[in-house]
Amino acid sequence: MVIVYRAANPQEAHIVAGMLQAEGIEAYASGTLLQGGVGELAATDFALVRVPEHDAVAAKALVQDYDSGAVAAAWDASGDAVDVDERALAPRTPWSQVLMCLAVVALALLVVLSWV
Repeated sequence: MVIVYRAANPQEAHIVAGMLQAEGIEAYASGTLLQGGVGELAATDFALVRVPEHDAVAAKALVQDYDSGAVAAAWDASGDAVDVDERALAPRTPWSQVLMCLAVVALALLVVLSWV
């Protein structure tokens, strides 16, 4: 395994590893749990991202894009289509609310009767 990124914190290491995994590169955030054992010393340079040697060149190129901010600029989700169920957005009819109230009352009545 080759170190391709030294993260500022464990969260960033997991973000970069996830970005690489989304691109099909086997990546691991390592050393993220070591910071808790440091104590009073400065907890830096522990969170690393590692990839197999055969993926190192591609991973380093993606990490360079991440560091330069090119990844955020290229990843625009504004054109993504979202399937929305129109029935879920429709307002509930008064009958459904009445039936829900009756169900709650019936449940409360059953609880009270079980105590008696």
